Amino acid sequence: MDKQGLLIRALKGRSEILNLIGKNTLALEDAKAAFNYSRRFGNKFEQIESLLLMSNVYGSLSQYHKMRDYAKRSLRLAQKLRLKRGRAEGLNNIAYVYTILGDYKKALRYNHLSLVLSREIRDIRGIAESLNNIGYIYDCIGRYRDAIRYYQRCLKIREELNDRQNKAYTLINIGYVYSMVNDYERALYYYQEALKIQEEIGDIEGKGTSLNNIGYIYRQLGDYARALENYKNALNLRRQIGDRVGEANSFNNIAVVYAISGEYKKAINYAQRSLRIKARLGYQLEQGVTYNTLATIYLENGDRENAEKSLKKALTIARRLRSKFLLMSVYANYGRLEIERNRLFKARGYINALREIAGELDSKSNYALSLCLLARVYAKMGDWQRSRRNFRKAIKFYRDLKEVLELGKVYYWYGEAALNKKTDARKYLELACEIFMKIGAQGWLKKADLLCSRLKN
Repeated sequence: MDKQGLLIRALKGRSEILNLIGKNTLALEDAKAAFNYSRRFGNKFEQIESLLLMSNVYGSLSQYHKMRDYAKRSLRLAQKLRLKRGRAEGLNNIAYVYTILGDYKKALRYNHLSLVLSREIRDIRGIAESLNNIGYIYDCIGRYRDAIRYYQRCLKIREELNDRQNKAYTLINIGYVYSMVNDYERALYYYQEALKIQEEIGDIEGKGTSLNNIGYIYRQLGDYARALENYKNALNLRRQIGDRVGEANSFNNIAVVYAISGEYKKAINYAQRSLRIKARLGYQLEQGVTYNTLATIYLENGDRENAEKSLKKALTIARRLRSKFLLMSVYANYGRLEIERNRLFKARGYINALREIAGELDSKSNYALSLCLLARVYAKMGDWQRSRRNFRKAIKFYRDLKEVLELGKVYYWYGEAALNKKTDARKYLELACEIFMKIGAQGWLKKADLLCSRLKN
């Protein structure tokens, strides 16, 4: 290879590493330099590669429209040169942007086009990548059987290629689908299988991801001690390799556990640490997630003013990026805030918006949450019949979903709504206390105990 080619490849390689460790601005500078040199030297292939690299870096910076624009530039150049591999990679990046923006129909179309091209040139790794991406889209829209089917096809190829690192990531994806349908036993199995591979090949970044996901499973099962242990182990690994994005996500997850345990000061501290890193890196979507986490913590600690400040920031980001998953969480918290302020008309608006997206994405958990919030609105309006009907529907959903903490919360809100009907209130508050005590949700247990003491007076 000549000196010109070596220079371009060196710049691209450094850009990829800088992007991985969260130094995205420097990564972008190197990618742009690689593109400028490749254009000066008339190397069209490297121009395509450099444009794709810039597209990837803009994706890391949550600048999705720029990510799409650069992917389209690389696609046009690849089409001009009749380079099918370059076209397939450009299509994958465009599909990724549409996935993030929630335009799943377009995302599927671009991924299928990429899959066709990869098959035409017999790019086995490209085929596996497209199958994985299609599986992810089906996961996002709640078509879990289709998601598993595509992930399994991807897994088979990666096993045949002996691509152990990507095999582990596919196992993680399958585990994630099972966690979405609340099959936590199977999800845990796939995460642990991925972890075994990552330990054998020394994939520290992958181990951090698997431990983080295992922590999530224990959190959903109400085993907060083990959840915290796995989250902190993931955090240590991510710090070890300088994975700033992973570190920020670990801080966010640890904050959630501390909030459930009623340790609100610790929860706020960890969430703010997460936010500082994400802001420094320019990761907008992830900032929105943590602003919403902070809002949840403030709401549970009775700090409505700071909850609203955090929610405004989260909503701005969610709307700008058109992230439906983030919008669901933000609308849910806004609904809760307006209920507590007794602004029931506004609360209904947010709850309806939450329900609409939950239905569109087939998110049963968020649909159940909308029922619970609606039940609280009806209770405050004095329509006890509708309130009770919605509470009972929410209870059935959460029982079927095996979401223990959320079930406890519905019992709590049902008990609070029924305070003037002491028999019902006592029954549901006792059920809530039983769950909160069993899983160690101390913050919620204190709230339930306080309501129970009001019944005795």
